Amino acid sequence: MSHSIEPKLDPPGAGLPAPMLFVAKRVSSLRAKLGSSSKFLTEFSDEKEKIDQLILPLSPEQRSQRILIPRLIGLEDSSRYYSVWMTLDHLQICNFAFAAIIKDLSEEKLPDIKVSTANVKPNPDVTQRVEKEYLISCKKFLATLKRIKDVKSESQLKHPWFGPMDAHRWLSLSAFHMKIHRRQIAAIIKRL
Repeated sequence: MSHSIEPKLDPPGAGLPAPMLFVAKRVSSLRAKLGSSSKFLTEFSDEKEKIDQLILPLSPEQRSQRILIPRLIGLEDSSRYYSVWMTLDHLQICNFAFAAIIKDLSEEKLPDIKVSTANVKPNPDVTQRVEKEYLISCKKFLATLKRIKDVKSESQLKHPWFGPMDAHRWLSLSAFHMKIHRRQIAAIIKRL
């Protein structure tokens, strides 16, 4: 890891600035209305492949180096000082959670969790082992979703930014989440 002085950022869970959140809520709702489950699964897979290609040429030292990037759309301030490995750690945490949430909601079960962005922050001291965990999380996510016949639900679980969401909307978010963090990885690599 880089031993530079850590920048002063908003605390984990502080959320998005009001104008960005306003736009994010509308985009999230529109994506869910216009998209299909198969489209979102394809998008998730495509983003995974793009991430794989981005990190393939990097050395372990480059993958472990924390880099301060500018604020990206959909990214909390506290997430701007990550390494590639930290980003993968965050993704694997979220991928496992998304799969469980979508499965439960599609079965009309209310997951017994309170979703918090502060609870899915990565370990700053994560190691190369996270790459395998990230790949497992992607496979588990896709395998879980392929077994679900109808990714729609009456049941909803509250997201801290977007409010109550059904299974289909959580699937839409999971695919877009991969895109946000693929852009984050690209921004990190650009500044290595």
